[in-house]
Parts: sequence; C-alpha cells; structure tokens
Amino acid sequence: MTEQDYKAMRAASTTLHHDNPSNNININDFKYDLSQEDLNNIKKPEYWYTENDIVNILTAALDDKKVSIQPAITLANTVVKEEMLRDLTIKGEEKERALAEIQETKAMFKDAPEVERNNVLKDLEAREKIITLTGG
Repeated sequence: MTEQDYKAMRAASTTLHHDNPSNNININDFKYDLSQEDLNNIKKPEYWYTENDIVNILTAALDDKKVSIQPAITLANTVVKEEMLRDLTIKGEEKERALAEIQETKAMFKDAPEVERNNVLKDLEAREKIITLTGG
C-alpha cells in the first residue's frame, strides 16, 4: 500500500465516518495481495545440520565401534552422553564395577534435596538400564 493509497483511504474513511456513525470497519479495506517475492523474503532459519543429519553422524560413529542404536532415536527425547556411549560396550568385571558405582552414587544422593536427587536418580537409572541391557 503506497502513501497515496493510505491518504485516499483515510480521506474516504473520514467522509464515511460522518455519513455512518456506527463505526463499522470493512476488513477488505485493509487487505492487500502478497506477491511470491514477499513470501520468498520471509526469514527462514538456517541450520548447519538437520536432526536426521545428526542422527546419521551419531549412528556412523557408533557403527565404527560396532554398536547399534534404534533408528527411532530423536534429539528431542534423548540425551547422548559420552559416558552412556561407553556403557554400551562395557563387559565383565568393568560392568559389575560400574553397576556397583551406580548403587553407591544412589546411596550418596538419598539425603540430597528432592529436585537434585530426582535428576541424579533419573540419570543413574538410565545408565543402569543401558549397562544391564548390554551383553557380556
């Protein structure tokens, strides 16, 4: 809408206002067409990697270590930690030592503030589940 169009609209609306004191506004007076160029100029965020790219990178890195993960992994609901990735290949005495360490840590946090305790226990239970599910 150009400045002239705006002034013409204002002039028309003031004369209409005197003729029609109900102040009804016609929304069509304010509509204008969007060109394809306008639509193309809408700012779109640019990311270096998509979620699928990151999953593929992580999967490839794990494949090098002969580890498999579920293809439904998403960044939205999964926290990948170096320690947890290491836990995927743990075996034997090292596995037993890690499980004992988890139990000791749980005992240490039993008297911690509730929020901190719950966060730590959630992480420990996830780690314990990963270690328990791995073979060896």
